Amino acid sequence: MYSNFYRILSFFVIYFYFISIGHSQTLENYLQQAINENKENENRVTIGRGLSINDDKDSYIQRGNEYSKQGNLKLAIYAYTKAIEINPQDALAYNNRGLAYYKLQDFISALADYNKAIAIDPKFALGFNNRGYVYNKEKKLKEAMDDFNYAIQLDPKLDAAYNGRSAVYYKLGNFARSIADDSKAIEFNPKNTNAYNNRALNYLKIGNVVQALSDSYKSLEIDPRNGESYVARATVYLAMKDFDKCWKDIQKAQDLGIHLTPKQLEEIR
Repeated sequence: MYSNFYRILSFFVIYFYFISIGHSQTLENYLQQAINENKENENRVTIGRGLSINDDKDSYIQRGNEYSKQGNLKLAIYAYTKAIEINPQDALAYNNRGLAYYKLQDFISALADYNKAIAIDPKFALGFNNRGYVYNKEKKLKEAMDDFNYAIQLDPKLDAAYNGRSAVYYKLGNFARSIADDSKAIEFNPKNTNAYNNRALNYLKIGNVVQALSDSYKSLEIDPRNGESYVARATVYLAMKDFDKCWKDIQKAQDLGIHLTPKQLEEIR
């Protein structure tokens, strides 16, 4: 039974860095789906607290951001595309649409949008950072490292870039450098739960279970509804052979949206 714990928890550890690449879809498909799902007037959309858009580019970007926060990524892509139609030289619109594609695991489309954003603004730190995440998913570690390094050069306080570079160091087995980058990310953004979770996993790799547990608890203090934080703590409990607490955290993570197949759950039991 406990060997199954290790196999299943290994799946969760990999979850932080190795989410499988999904199938690419065409932009036209996204737009058509968004239009079909959008029940509001296309020319003037309103949402809570009086936010509205007509035809200006910034309002479409704002609308896309709201859709993205709500998890309605197809409509977000639709809104960003409208912004791009109005101003094809807006790097932020391409970047934000790329992020929506990325969240849908359409990495081909995401990469194309990040490349466009960077071409428009060669000093756009966020564009290099986000492209680094795509390269990391594609296991192009040198390209990812180059992009994260340049993003940090452009914006030394961009915590997400330190997160990304940490993930590359983790894959390369350089856990000390990975911990250093996680710590930098936390320095610039003390509420960065990803950095605490990743640093916890790094500490486990070097045998510092106490610090790993501390980081996983800190992440949950910041956001008690972060499923990945429960996964991180479950991984620590597993290393401590506290299987009851490990199982409880797996169940909590599942309740918060991280899913295991029925077969995997049965194997854990």
